[in-house]
Amino acid sequence: MMFDLDIIPPLTGIISIIIAGLIYLYIKRQPGGLPLMQELEGMIHQGTMAFLKRGYLFLSFYTLFVTLVLWFFFRDWHVPCAFISGILSSVVAIHMGVKGAARGNSRTAEAADKYGQARALTTAYFSGSITGLSVAALGLVGIGIWFWMFGECQDIVRYLSGFALGASSVAIFIRVGGGIFTKAADLGSVMAARIEPGISQDDFRNPGVIADNAGDNVGDIAGMGADLFESYVAAILSSIVIGAFMTITPGSADQSPVLHGGGQVPFTSLYITLPLLIMVAGQIGSFFGIISIKALRVKKTATALRATVIIADCIFSILSALIIWLMDAPWGVFWALFSGIICGIAMGIFAEYSASGPQALHISEQARSGPAAVVISGLAAGMRSTSLPVLVICVVIFTGHYTAGIYGLGIAAVGMLATAGVAMTVDACGSIAGNAGGISRMSGQDFSTRRIAGLDLMGNTTASIGKGF
Repeated sequence: MMFDLDIIPPLTGIISIIIAGLIYLYIKRQPGGLPLMQELEGMIHQGTMAFLKRGYLFLSFYTLFVTLVLWFFFRDWHVPCAFISGILSSVVAIHMGVKGAARGNSRTAEAADKYGQARALTTAYFSGSITGLSVAALGLVGIGIWFWMFGECQDIVRYLSGFALGASSVAIFIRVGGGIFTKAADLGSVMAARIEPGISQDDFRNPGVIADNAGDNVGDIAGMGADLFESYVAAILSSIVIGAFMTITPGSADQSPVLHGGGQVPFTSLYITLPLLIMVAGQIGSFFGIISIKALRVKKTATALRATVIIADCIFSILSALIIWLMDAPWGVFWALFSGIICGIAMGIFAEYSASGPQALHISEQARSGPAAVVISGLAAGMRSTSLPVLVICVVIFTGHYTAGIYGLGIAAVGMLATAGVAMTVDACGSIAGNAGGISRMSGQDFSTRRIAGLDLMGNTTASIGKGF
């Protein structure tokens, strides 16, 4: 029975990778537009890979050093191997996402030119789903295989910690460096447009325009993918560590630790497996949320994207309740999980409101008074935007601990990040749509520029949602 349960997470991850590959082939078959559009897309991809190769060069030296340190301290080859596998899993997820975005840029622009905004949204969304599915899939495969092979070993927590350390290492190099590159390229492109009369930020004569578009891929696909992969893995690991600790150190003489709101419940290894099974449910929910974009007939793109996230979370909630019921776990665990789900939805709504709501309009109106007023109002709006998310997190911490003790805190984090596949898809979709808008303007596609304008402007909002998540 345990063998069957332990094989489900890596098997789900492998199936998700296959689905991501099929979506990639579907995107690849879509018309790519004019030769100039495909050439611009190739330049953007080349610029993205140039940054990643440089980042991987420094990452390789760091990997070698940390591997030797881990071997010296633990004298166990499993730990450094887990560390390396965490790095490789994150890198593979990044490359799959970048490849999907590379194919989706010109095809989204062509879809906007020939079929309109609805088709462009679908193309950009499915291109971004390659990143979303890959990030969650590689996390399930990596942790799932280690857990399947060494789940009964007392050092499994140490091995999984090595895997998580590898994932965090990639996030440090790619997310931080990618964010700096993104903003530097964006600022350089804007400065060139201000200095040279008659040249816009997306003009093909702008020397920084390719770097600017490559920066979107680096920051919002590669960087955000690495960052979310690390958070995804860490959420699973935290619950496994707490579950293992509660298994080894029972809270009462009859081997039954107390869960607040859940009563006396004997903890077994199923409580260590539970976070992985919940993540499987989240991946299934993410898949149905992603494909629902085809069925949605919503005029506003932001509403359509929000609906896919809500659909994914609804399916995830039902599947999670079923898993907890079948495993005979206390319902307090489910309520802790559900609070995390609500927190994830709230984070997206708050980020969207802060980036495109009345606050954003107020900042734009301050431009009439000069740049100083814009900076001050923008800084104030940014500070205000953190208040509600912090309050929601406090509520989730209280709810998770009250319903399921310290185990509920880990499960709440799992609930918030289990549908990372659809959340990352929304983030990557905005980056692809933004690049498609730039390509359409650089190639002189006037009609597609007008039709894709809504998607292009959506890019910054979806990036904010991803960062908030």
